[in-house]
Order: sequence, then structure tokens, then C-alpha cells
Amino acid sequence: RSFSPDKAMGTYVAVPTGVIWSPAEIIKVPRKVAELCFNIKHWSTPSRGGHFFAFEQPELMAEDLNRFFFEVIHFPDCVSKAQSTTAGRGSGSWWLLLG
Repeated sequence: RSFSPDKAMGTYVAVPTGVIWSPAEIIKVPRKVAELCFNIKHWSTPSRGGHFFAFEQPELMAEDLNRFFFEVIHFPDCVSKAQSTTAGRGSGSWWLLLG
């Protein structure tokens, strides 16, 4: 009998996923286990930070987010594709702000 992540842990999330795992995190989930449920494209383990990593290390968090959005999933390409597929679909507009 084979292991099925859908039955054991829920539905597989195919959306490209980035993880930043602080060294002081309380619960440790191995990357291999996370990959059973998520489409992990980026996994980083910084040398410092705790459970509230974004508040404790905002510069490292921003660097990691930029790396994920611009190097891993090529965010500018996603924006241009989204704009081209929504062109002519009414007057609605959207904004995405990245610090």
C-alpha cells in the first residue's frame, strides 16, 4: 500500500511555493515532507531569526521575498501575462505593492 499525501495531509497545492524556515522555529518539517503537499520552488534557512521572523529580521525577509518573486517564479513575466490576458475585460484595475 502506497502513501498518498492527498489522503494523509490534504490536497496537493500546485501553486509555486516559497518557504523561509527560521532556525529557531518550534516545529520542524523536513523539506521532503513539505514537498508531498506543496510545489516547493524555493526553500531558505537563514542563519538567524525566530518564530516571528518577519518582525525580527525584516531585511532578510524582504531579500528572500524578492529572490522568490523575481528569481524563482519570474514575477515580471507573471505581471505581463496577467495584464495581457485581462486587457479589454472592463475598466477594473488592480495594484500589487511590493516593498
